[in-house]
Formats: sequence, C-alpha cells, structure tokens
Amino acid sequence: MNKITMELQADELIRQALREDISSEDVTTNSVMKEAVKGEVELICKQDGIIAGLDVFKRVFELLDETVEVELYCKDGEAVKNQQLMGKVIGDIRVLLSGERVALNYLQRMSGIATYTHSVAALLEGTKTKLLDTDGRNFEKAEVTNVISGNLSNSGSGKQTVELKLLSGDHKGKIIQATSSQSYLFGAKCKKGMKVIVIINESKGELLASVYSVNRGPMVWLMAAVFVAIVVAVGGRKGISSILSLVFTMLCIFFIFLPMIYKGISPILAAVLVVAFTTVVTMCMVDGITKKSVAAMLGTIIGVVFSGAFALIFGQVTSITGYNVSDIENLVYVGEMTDIKIGELLFAGILIASLGAVMDVGMSIASTLNELKEQNPQMMLKELFQSGMNVGRDMMGTMTNTLILAFTGGSINTLVFIFAYNYEYQQVINMYSVGIEIMQGLSSSLGVIMAVPVTSWIAAFLYSKNQK
Repeated sequence: MNKITMELQADELIRQALREDISSEDVTTNSVMKEAVKGEVELICKQDGIIAGLDVFKRVFELLDETVEVELYCKDGEAVKNQQLMGKVIGDIRVLLSGERVALNYLQRMSGIATYTHSVAALLEGTKTKLLDTDGRNFEKAEVTNVISGNLSNSGSGKQTVELKLLSGDHKGKIIQATSSQSYLFGAKCKKGMKVIVIINESKGELLASVYSVNRGPMVWLMAAVFVAIVVAVGGRKGISSILSLVFTMLCIFFIFLPMIYKGISPILAAVLVVAFTTVVTMCMVDGITKKSVAAMLGTIIGVVFSGAFALIFGQVTSITGYNVSDIENLVYVGEMTDIKIGELLFAGILIASLGAVMDVGMSIASTLNELKEQNPQMMLKELFQSGMNVGRDMMGTMTNTLILAFTGGSINTLVFIFAYNYEYQQVINMYSVGIEIMQGLSSSLGVIMAVPVTSWIAAFLYSKNQK
C-alpha cells in the first residue's frame, strides 16, 4: 500500500481501532512500565499460510510512536511457514504493548483471508470453475419514477430511497425500489425522470436493487461520434483511415493482447508482437505498402523497443517492479486465478503507451523526406538523413514535452497531495508512484528520440536506393 493510500484511507481506520482498544491509554501497560524502556519483539508465524497486511501492521506502531523501528523479512503475498521469523519491532515497550493487539488483529485477519483465498484458488486450478460467481447479479437500465426519501448533503453525498422502472433485462417494465448511496465514485443524485444504471441481485425470487451510476453510455457514444465526424471532416479519406486504424488497434489490444497475457504469454512479448502488428497494419491502411510506410514501420517498431528496454533497465536499477503499482492487491488476486504474469504488466503498458507518439514521429519524418525527395530527386542519402535529423530535432522537444505532460496529467492527484502535505524531497523522489511516472515519461520520450535517427536513416536509405 502506497503512502498516500495509507494516510487517506487506512490511517483513520487504524486510529479508530486503537481508540477502541486502549481508549486514552493502556492502563495495564502504563501501571507496569512507568518510564520508557527500549525493547524488541519478534513477529513469528504460527501457521503455514500467505502473509498479508504487513504495511498496516507496521503503520499501527508508527502512528503511536514515529521513532519505532519495524524490520520485515517477508513481503505481502509470500508464503510463510510455521515458526518463521517474519520481522522485528524495536521501540518503547509501552508502545509495543499498546499497539500489538490492533496490529496483530489486522495482520491475522488479512492473512487469513489471503490464505483461504489462495487455498480455494489452488483447489480450482485447472478447472473452469469461477471463484467469484456473479450469476444472479445484473446491470440494467432504469428510469427514476419517484424519490421516496433521502438525506443528501449539499455536495450530493448521502443516501436515497428511490422508485425505479426497469428498462432492460428479464424484468423490463417492472417497478422496484432501490437505494442510491451517493459517493464520489458510485451512485447518483437521483431526480425524477433520470436515466440510471441499477445493480439487480435476484435471490429466491426477490429483487434487491441499488443504483450504480447515471446512465452515461448514450452520451459517451454521442461524444465519440462527434469526434469521428470532426476527424473525417478535417482529414477526409485520411481521416477515415485514421479512425479505422484506431479501431483496429483497440481491437488488437482487447482481442489479441489481453487473451495472450491471460493464457500466460509474457506481457512484454505480447506487447512487442501487438505493437509490431498494429504498426504494420496501421501504416498500410494509412499509406499503403510504400517506401514511406516501410520506413515509418521500422522506425516505430525499433523506437518502441528502445522505450521498453530503457524502462526495464530503469526498473532494474531503481528497484521498481510491476508489483509496485497502486492496485497491486487486486492484480495479485487476478494473478492467482489466472496465468497472467503480473510483474510484467507495467512494462508492457509502457510499450503500448509509447506507440502512438513514436508512430507519429516515424510517419512525420518518413513523409517529410519523401516530399523532399520528390521535390529534389538529386538529394543523396547523407543529405536526406541530415534533413530527417533536422526535422526530428524540431519534433523531439514538443513530442517529449507532450509525453511528459501526459503522464504528469495522469498523476495530478498525487502531485496535489505532495504539495498539500509538503512532502520532503527524499520522500518524494523515493515514492514508487513518482518513480513509475518518471520511468514512463522518460522511456516513452526515449522511444520518440531514438525513432528520429532510425527512421531518418531507413527512409534516406530507401529513397536513395538505386539512385545513380
């Protein structure tokens, strides 16, 4: 669990547990230990299983006394054995005794869930049985016919009881009651006539419903249609080809890349193959099989490979892996249920993320050199290469800025927290989330940069070939 999630989500729950357990103080401990005495306790496993919750365990003691030292000898998700030494806690004995019950309660509970889940997953391995069965639960369209009651605040948070008319599914046309727990991520501030998406759970003939969100699907497709219309209006036939290539790329990701990694193929290898395939098809759709498209293809593929290689090296030297992402708990669970190599997903994502920018640079340089060659057929390889480099250098600054700003924009929430809480430099530069964003920005930018000389040379070579 990263520091931001810990401070915003977990800290308050830990404090609540501590307040319930020791109230204002641990009377028993303080009656025995009048003054601070440094001591050490060992965290020893009492049963084979899967460990989970070590970060929370450590945080309990840190909230009581920031000087407490916690040494951990294993990581969340690892298998541990009976009598295995998993860690040590060093500090004021009064602090250790005051926090041990809450710390162990969290650790035992979370480890118990992880162990049981792992055991069930092992039993189901090799079968088609799903560990989580959502049969009987459906997402359906509905219309709010009446708001029965509610306690919404000015910000929209709170809970409502509403009457809905189902617009889809097996119970289409039926009037039901549902709850709408409005929050920042789920629910909706319901009004009469509003179209919503509702979760229907059917059990023993009874329908239990809750509002999932506003039905924004039609508006999403409308905005997508507006986008397509603008692209076609501006780009003409080239715009149509661009839209088709975009659709093709997304289909490749959903129907080639994801199934490949789901079956256990290396995500990095799958990403390289999909990048190469989509690049070839996209270039052919946009420009056909020409010297220009071939130069752009090769430049793009090689640039993306450079990007991925740099990301792998960056991760190696900075000790950043695919397990250091914010939603790793859910991903680990998915990994246990499938053959997906979770640790490679981060780097595969960087390969795919860099494709668009690198492809743009590759095609721009190839097109420019093609135009120069047509206007001046006497240009030699060296002159063409130098022209490509000059064009590429002009593009490098703006394109790298585009990539860096794109990744920065994606992490703006993290940056706000860093600014608001006045994080120190050593804390910021060593945060996993910051390191990952830097790795993504630098590696993608490097792909763009390397595409410049590669595409320039290939295009210059192809255009000057057979020239007397």
